[in-house]
Amino acid sequence: MNKRSVFATISLICVWIILTENISLPNAIIGMILGIITLRFMGALIPSSKLNSAELNRIKFHKLLTYPFWLIIRIYKDAFTLIKMIFTGAKCGIVKEQVELENEVLRSILADSITLTPGTIFLNQEEKEITFLCMDNENVTGYPNAISGLRSIESKLQKAEIKDKLA
Repeated sequence: MNKRSVFATISLICVWIILTENISLPNAIIGMILGIITLRFMGALIPSSKLNSAELNRIKFHKLLTYPFWLIIRIYKDAFTLIKMIFTGAKCGIVKEQVELENEVLRSILADSITLTPGTIFLNQEEKEITFLCMDNENVTGYPNAISGLRSIESKLQKAEIKDKLA
C-alpha cells in the first residue's frame, strides 16, 4: 500500500465514524474494511492509467483544505441570490468561457463546483473552454453574475495550482 492508499483509507475510516456517530474499535475496524473494499472497487472501475499522477502532483492539497467549507458558504449565498432573482425576473442561457486553470483535475473540480452552485449547471469542457447553463437577472446584458461566480471559484482553485516553471 502506498501513502495515498493509506491516507485514503484513514480518511474513509474517519468518514465512517462520523456517519455512524460511534467511536469504538469494532466500528473503526468495520470502517477500515469498508474503506479498503471501496478503494479496491474504485481501482477496478477507474484504472490508475486514467488518473494522471503528474496532474495530481501539481496540486497543493493543503490549499484545498478550506475549499469545501468555502464552497458550502458560496452555495448558500448563491441560493438566496437565485431566489431573489426568480422573484424579480430571471433569464436562462448558455455561456462559454475560457478558464485559466492549467491542471485538468482542478478544471474537473471547477466543473463539479459549478453544478453544485445554484443557478448553474455544467454542460461541457473542451480543453480550457467550459460551457455551462446559468440563470441571471432579466434586466442585465450577458450573464455577469454567473461569470463572476465562475471566476470566484476559479480564483480559489488557482491558489492550489502549481504552475509550470517554463510557462
